[in-house]
Amino acid sequence: MSSEERHRTGVGRRDLIYLIAVGIDDPRFADMAQWCVESLRRWGCFDGDIVVLTDAGSAGRLGDLSSDAEVRVVDDGLLWVADHDRKRGERFQMARLNVHRAIDLGRYDTVMYCDVDILAIRDIRPLFEHVREFRYAREFQPMSGPGYNAS
Repeated sequence: MSSEERHRTGVGRRDLIYLIAVGIDDPRFADMAQWCVESLRRWGCFDGDIVVLTDAGSAGRLGDLSSDAEVRVVDDGLLWVADHDRKRGERFQMARLNVHRAIDLGRYDTVMYCDVDILAIRDIRPLFEHVREFRYAREFQPMSGPGYNAS
């Protein structure tokens, strides 16, 4: 079945949401990652794959996400370029664009990046329906707005 047929029928679709949680020094940041994943499953009704990319030092702080998401420990070098001139913590801001180095994105029909401080408050499945073009989230959309904040 082609990708277009999977989008049209919903049969055999593979959707992915990925998060990046590296350099976790504060346990509150690890809690946010757990809450994010839980909200995507519970209130977001998302039943696709969720992958949390993390470094070896942070993996133990993420708690037990294994039932809701795959926690994948990756080498720092997969997510950023060593000769980048930013401070170490800022280098990971570009990690979301290098995700193809850690996850085979070709296996998925739709891929979405989500910051770990985002909570789903309602069903997010419509964001994955009939997607044929690049979509991006607008910032500063009020949470009480009637629609979703994707363009």
